[in-house]
Amino acid sequence: MKKLNLLYLLILPFVFSSCDFLDKFDHFSAGNTFEQTFEIEVEPGNSNSYSESTTFSVEDDATISDNIGDIESFDVNDISYKITNFSGDALATADGNITISAEGRTIGDPVSISGLSFSDLYNTGEEMSLPLTNATLIAIQDAYLNGDVLTITAEGSYLVEETTKVEFTIYMSIEALIKMAK
Repeated sequence: MKKLNLLYLLILPFVFSSCDFLDKFDHFSAGNTFEQTFEIEVEPGNSNSYSESTTFSVEDDATISDNIGDIESFDVNDISYKITNFSGDALATADGNITISAEGRTIGDPVSISGLSFSDLYNTGEEMSLPLTNATLIAIQDAYLNGDVLTITAEGSYLVEETTKVEFTIYMSIEALIKMAK
């Protein structure tokens, strides 16, 4: 019994000091990768153009939305796309632009893509990052935290010999440092 009491006496200082230790944790990190998917169906001989959009909003993530006033830093780490489904003309190619806007105003310069082989990109399963400048990323972050709905639009032209369906998934990866309420 004396050994047990001695053990309690040895543990007691750690219990009280651990409260001070936990008080030092005044922030937590929240990260998420949002994804939106859209499909383009193209047929030979038609207008030979496509335009599809998808949106991202701060409301898409409850942790970010609930703590918007306590965010101390926020980073859009990456915006990328991947062809997640493909059927049709194996030689189909596309040229186009990807534009990011918030509440009707364009953010940064459009990203140009030329000679995109739907089949090759689908078969490799490669996720392609958009080459965005640091200034564009900061403008996206500011718009997102302001509560603006971000719209990502892919538009351009294609060349196909047979009906082709291409499914794109757009990813936006974010990370936030949030101050905890005391």
